[in-house]
Amino acid sequence: MLRLYPHIIICRRLCRRYLSAGAVWIILTMLLLWLTGCVKNEFRMEFSLPDSVTATYRISYYASDPRGGLQVESAVAVSAGKGEAIGLTRYPTMVTISHGSSVIPAAIFYAERGDRIVLSGSGTDPVEWNISGNRPTELLTRWRLDNRRIIEEARRTTPQDSASAPALMALNKAVAAFVKNNSDSPAARLLLFAYFDAGLDPREFDRLWRSLPEENDPEGFAPLLARQDLTGISPALQGAPAKRADNLIVRSADNNADTLRFASSGSPLLLYYWQRGDDDRKALTDSLRWLTRWRRDSAEMVIADIALNPDSSQWRSLIRHDSLSQTVRAFSPRGLADRDALRFGVTGTPWFVVGDGKGRLLYSGSDAAKAFSKFRSLRPGKGSGKDKPDSNGPSANPPAKGGKTVPTRQGDGN
Repeated sequence: MLRLYPHIIICRRLCRRYLSAGAVWIILTMLLLWLTGCVKNEFRMEFSLPDSVTATYRISYYASDPRGGLQVESAVAVSAGKGEAIGLTRYPTMVTISHGSSVIPAAIFYAERGDRIVLSGSGTDPVEWNISGNRPTELLTRWRLDNRRIIEEARRTTPQDSASAPALMALNKAVAAFVKNNSDSPAARLLLFAYFDAGLDPREFDRLWRSLPEENDPEGFAPLLARQDLTGISPALQGAPAKRADNLIVRSADNNADTLRFASSGSPLLLYYWQRGDDDRKALTDSLRWLTRWRRDSAEMVIADIALNPDSSQWRSLIRHDSLSQTVRAFSPRGLADRDALRFGVTGTPWFVVGDGKGRLLYSGSDAAKAFSKFRSLRPGKGSGKDKPDSNGPSANPPAKGGKTVPTRQGDGN
């Protein structure tokens, strides 16, 4: 025992030495985790304006987390130049500031959770403000201040007035220059969607939109870009609908994400795009319910019901009450600006896409009768006599065309 004593002393000294170093690392790690956990799903806005400024500003942004999201609109009161507001979101978002009657934003900024956004200036007009808090916002502020006169002129215009075209074209040109020089920043995508008038030059918008790299549009970031007015303005925005398709990943009610296999499953697919407020939603839902009973099983022929809705809680409430089962229930928070909807040529709702399960798109359009007929013709084992049109089926009495958004192209991409 006496012979072991020196070794015990040495071990104790080594333990003390390395234990204290390890304890430091443990403390630092715990502190880092604690600090990370303290970042709430919110961003803060602080207004620092002259004492003479007392006004109310409208802000709008898309708040989202892994469970879904919704569009938030609120008013921020600034009194004697000071004001504070908190925005709630888990994912990055774009905030628009409105002032006056113009549909063109007075200012926009990018925000992530934990950001402190400072809004300062010498007057009441947000066009003239300096907004800071992160790199994309600083780029947007620099662009806005450099092009202040162009923005002000465009904001004084009246929509659909031909005399407004020169001012709006000048604004488009300023946006295009920024996008070209800053395509690697999220700010480019935000500016394009917030300020570019696609109705005046749909082909240029489409070219700029496609030039932006995919890596600057990560999951959770895209929903804030939903602009319902971008499509439906001109069919040239989408170009010709795709003739082929690969896998399509959708946000679903059951699994959060489902993969619709256009190319590899061999199972025909029917996509039905809709929006809340479509006049014929109930009739089309009844037709889909009939189709689910007509096919043999849900894996044999896939039906997906996709809502172009930015508010996931509202969407879940709607689908809970329509009792449509054995279908993929999904939603797209980007609305008509959804990348896949654009690829399929969707210009309004209701809209239908039919694929043969081997990569080919056989129909894309707004005619329910044509879509249902094409889908029924793809049933495996057709010719058994069970595929004749049913007098109560969707092919016999299709719902009337129409919906919340009137398609600009009469729905027959194929």
